[in-house]
Amino acid sequence: MMKSKPSHYLTLFCTFTIWVSTGYSRNVDAYPVSVSDIPLVFNEVSEQKIERSFATFIHEVNGSQVNVQFSYENGKAGLDWVMRTPRNKKDKKQFLKLAESMNYTVSEKEMNGVEYLRIENDDKLPKLVFPDGNGGYNELPREKAIPFLCTRVFRVMYGLSDDDEVYMYFEGVKFEKE
Repeated sequence: MMKSKPSHYLTLFCTFTIWVSTGYSRNVDAYPVSVSDIPLVFNEVSEQKIERSFATFIHEVNGSQVNVQFSYENGKAGLDWVMRTPRNKKDKKQFLKLAESMNYTVSEKEMNGVEYLRIENDDKLPKLVFPDGNGGYNELPREKAIPFLCTRVFRVMYGLSDDDEVYMYFEGVKFEKE
């Protein structure tokens, strides 16, 4: 389960930047989460099955924020790359290259006038098979594929380690304290 809410937190002003379904501006609390905890967040979003719930991860790169989120949409949990921030727009090709190199299927979508890329688990395939970069292949059970991609985004694209923290904010998902 997730770590308890830290005593310090950062309040971010989120103006319709991350989750396109809310459509309004508001203040939200953002909590530090280690890259290694990202799969736990996906499990919560996926298991709670609350339509339009989400957990968004924020990381600053050279003065610009990158946002990656898990959301529950149309009965499925998935990963969204929302084309709202300058960093997400700039890094779109790099994200697509990473996702496609690992045999993910990426769908282009739009909600409330905002475009985003979405990846969902393909229920027809029992596992994800992708090149390991050394001439071999890696296999992951399908339920671990999406959180693996999210951690790879932060590790490969932005050079973070498992212990590095990103900020997370969420709506519609309940996290138990340890």
